Amino acid sequence: MRIKDIQNEVKSKIIILNKILEFEDGNIDEVKDLNKLLILTSFMSSQKKASLFEKFFRSKTNFIKISQKENKGDFKDNDNNFYELKVSLKNEALSINMRQIRLYQDIEYYIILYLDNCKENSFSFKLTKEQMTEEVKLLGGICHGCKKAVENNEVKEFSISLKLNSKNFKRWEDNYFDTNLHNLLWN
Repeated sequence: MRIKDIQNEVKSKIIILNKILEFEDGNIDEVKDLNKLLILTSFMSSQKKASLFEKFFRSKTNFIKISQKENKGDFKDNDNNFYELKVSLKNEALSINMRQIRLYQDIEYYIILYLDNCKENSFSFKLTKEQMTEEVKLLGGICHGCKKAVENNEVKEFSISLKLNSKNFKRWEDNYFDTNLHNLLWN
């Protein structure tokens, strides 16, 4: 890596820090602007980000958080449909990373968000459980351990990495992109 590359990386971080310093004081849990939330969380750990994005998603959709003990995903809507939320942030590999896909859970839908710094470069997908099951068969792998080690486990977690602009990504965009959800989250 060249020193110039490191300097450019530092400059980009300074720009983000300056944006953060310009924001008015308030509670981050109450941020209603997705772009602002992305900026504010840019230096946080994945665990802290996940909780904040869940709260943001809930505030926009009015979904109800459910207990993990129910084993029915993250949220339910007013019609008692259960949802699992997966959020993948912009990354160097330019891929949507979905981890801990729990097909054994009794849910109706998976919401997959890929968040970049603007609406146009971000994606919001909604899949039924049946569609996600097919995608795991087509693109997925075991999330923890190797196939042989978990083959007898009743409870398995899967993962999918979907490269942006690949044939499979285009297929997802055509079949699962949810314009209404996308607009709701970004407006």
